[in-house]
Amino acid sequence: MHRAKQQGRGRATVGRTTSVGVICAQSSEREALVIALGTAGRDLRAIDCGTGVAESITRVRDLEVDTVLLALDPGPAASFAAALRSVVPEIPVVVLLRSESEGTLARLAAAGVVGFVRSVSGLAHCVRTLRAVRSHGFDCPPELASLLLRGQSPPSKHDPPRVEATAAGLHGRRLEVAECVASGLANKEIGDRLGIAGGTVKNHVHAVLTALGVEHRWQVAAALRLHSSRLGLIRGTDREESK
Repeated sequence: MHRAKQQGRGRATVGRTTSVGVICAQSSEREALVIALGTAGRDLRAIDCGTGVAESITRVRDLEVDTVLLALDPGPAASFAAALRSVVPEIPVVVLLRSESEGTLARLAAAGVVGFVRSVSGLAHCVRTLRAVRSHGFDCPPELASLLLRGQSPPSKHDPPRVEATAAGLHGRRLEVAECVASGLANKEIGDRLGIAGGTVKNHVHAVLTALGVEHRWQVAAALRLHSSRLGLIRGTDREESK
């Protein structure tokens, strides 16, 4: 029965209410977040999902939560995100950051966190991140994107980051596919939008990940944002050459 629920849930779509499961070790802070999010907009419904123990995963699953917001220390947040992903991998996880080091960001991302909110940003930014994750599948503030990428692929003076070195390899159709991936589209959706076969999409996605030096689809958005100016110049060059 749970499997049927999971298959039917998917990512929330624009125009419907998103259920946000709030998880925090401190009951007073958790209650405050639930109240604040509940009054932030008609498209959000906050649910108290507990302190981050096994019972919280059960609540997230049984209450059919669309997105999870973690207000936990980095270690517990990463552990809970990984445990949640093993049970309901389709539910995106957003974290309120209490540390912004490279190692912390990399650990959280590896655990499956797809949205990052700086603790000093305030409620408005938290709401914007939850909505962005609902629409695009990933959100990371620009000032944290470079830290996230460096934490996952530490640069050295002999081997500069592959993202910076190979961003120029994304142009034309491959850049279009990269932008679709960054928007959270699945391969079939990309094929339908661009009018290309599924096998071709798969090849392009693999090439995009390789060119950007990342391992997962959800990392593409941060990589493109980090190098948007460079990619913008590439796209402009492509247009000039096509005239």
